[in-house]
Amino acid sequence: MEPPSQSPQKSQSVTTPSAEGTDVTQRTQQSTPPTTPSRTHDLSQQMLRFSHSSPKQATPPLFSVPSHPISLPRPQNKTTGELMLDIVGYDRLKTTVEEAKGMMTQLEREKAEWTEERKTHLSTIQSLQREKEQIQHENERLRGESETRLIEMQRTMEGMKNQLDTCTRCIEANNPIVEFSPEHIRVNGSTVTRINSESHVGCFTKPVSRGIHRMSITTEMRYVTIGVIDADEYPKFFAVDVDSSPKAAMMYKDGGSLWSAGKKVAQNTKLEKGQEWSVEADLEKRTVHFFIDGKQQPHHFINIPVPLRFVINAYNKDVPIEITFWGEVAKSHVTIEGTGHNLG
Repeated sequence: MEPPSQSPQKSQSVTTPSAEGTDVTQRTQQSTPPTTPSRTHDLSQQMLRFSHSSPKQATPPLFSVPSHPISLPRPQNKTTGELMLDIVGYDRLKTTVEEAKGMMTQLEREKAEWTEERKTHLSTIQSLQREKEQIQHENERLRGESETRLIEMQRTMEGMKNQLDTCTRCIEANNPIVEFSPEHIRVNGSTVTRINSESHVGCFTKPVSRGIHRMSITTEMRYVTIGVIDADEYPKFFAVDVDSSPKAAMMYKDGGSLWSAGKKVAQNTKLEKGQEWSVEADLEKRTVHFFIDGKQQPHHFINIPVPLRFVINAYNKDVPIEITFWGEVAKSHVTIEGTGHNLG
């Protein structure tokens, strides 16, 4: 058997130094590409001859394998340094991307936490706003109730004041005598009673300074004196007798005589038991008139002092004097001019 002939197409390896000092093997082929029909036919012939050859003969290699490493072509004509820089930059970029992913994950978690906190804060704010509105409504309600209660209290106080004034007037009407000696005079409402046999003892009303005031009494007492006296000069708890009365006293004695400063100045009708004796003082006209059972007496006093007090002088022990009227009147009971007398 003939040895296999060499293929007319031969591969030649040309070694050229690279710019970095490394060898790059370049294979040049002087034949047509391996995918052509002639190349395929040659390979078939070689394989046929190899199958009929003697087993002791060496079979030539089908392909030539270079004994040195094959260097891949440099991408885009980059140097090794540039490739290393690309690799290092890629690693750094990869690390940076991983860090960025971790940061994004952390930011997403923080964002979720912040969102939850914001929801919590919004819920708290809404709750506080509702509480604020409730407090405002409650304050308005309490303010309204307070104003209503204040108005009611003011009305109640006005009513109580009116009642107090009414009670005061009633007390004054029922207890006209405010100045007296408890050792000599007993006062029970509108009733005055002498309780000992000592010297004459007077009792007095509160002072009056304007308007028209009137006091009326009835008694079974035989001896009694009624009149008015200067409010600032009256002898407290002492007798106001016609014989020793001060100048500012104007008295009507039971016998019908008018006395001032211990002197008799005129004569009116004699007083009798069971009659109503009245004294009326007009503080605007400064006059004092006397009445018996509503009938005006002809003699009266003029130019009286202001303010003044009404006075009763009791003579008989244990004989009550009933004050039937005491207070201010709207209209005078004077119907005749009469005769006026100045103080003695």
